[in-house]
Amino acid sequence: MEKASLQFLKNLNRNNHKDWFDQNRPAYDLAKQDFISLVAKFLNGMEKKDAAYSGIEPKTCIFRINRDVRFSANKSPYKNHLGASINAWGRKSSKAGFYLHLEPDNCFLAAGVWMPPASHLQAIRQEIDYQTDAFLSVINNPTFKREIGSLDESDTLVNIPKGYPKDHPQAQYLRLKSILALRGWSDKEMLDASIEKELVRTGVAMLPLIHFINQALTDLPA
Repeated sequence: MEKASLQFLKNLNRNNHKDWFDQNRPAYDLAKQDFISLVAKFLNGMEKKDAAYSGIEPKTCIFRINRDVRFSANKSPYKNHLGASINAWGRKSSKAGFYLHLEPDNCFLAAGVWMPPASHLQAIRQEIDYQTDAFLSVINNPTFKREIGSLDESDTLVNIPKGYPKDHPQAQYLRLKSILALRGWSDKEMLDASIEKELVRTGVAMLPLIHFINQALTDLPA
């Protein structure tokens, strides 16, 4: 990554209005291209481990920087970050995939599903219940533990979902609203030459979780 890309996002956060953005569009274009290049290198590494990521155009993974402000109290026209959904079924798919987030002091790679449709979440919970050993082998794998640590548990139900006993041994996972693995990096780490290999190594560690989730979603629409 180029330092100028993070600096542009810092400046945008302080000047989030159309006049400033129009005047600084060349800086945005450079930051966007830098981010696309990072996504391309991530894809290049991942396709060597999983053919499903072969042939994906990096630019199709990138989200627009414009915010949809129609139903938001925050009327700032632009996001203060760059994001990419890297998914074998396409950027808008509900299947499990990767999400790469570039934001000053909040850069991270995520894998899994974020707030999936109820039918998808129900299917994943059922898979955790029916295929407990396979699920535990994913999240307890030494590589997963070393690179990620554990699943993100920042957003959970108060009670276990209907149909499962309160003392279910995997209750903490059945209560999750999203099934995500997350790893973050500091701005300094993102600017280091090693970040491309770091991202790929982390992505490879996350792949078994993606495969487990998508196995659960086999019969559901993408």
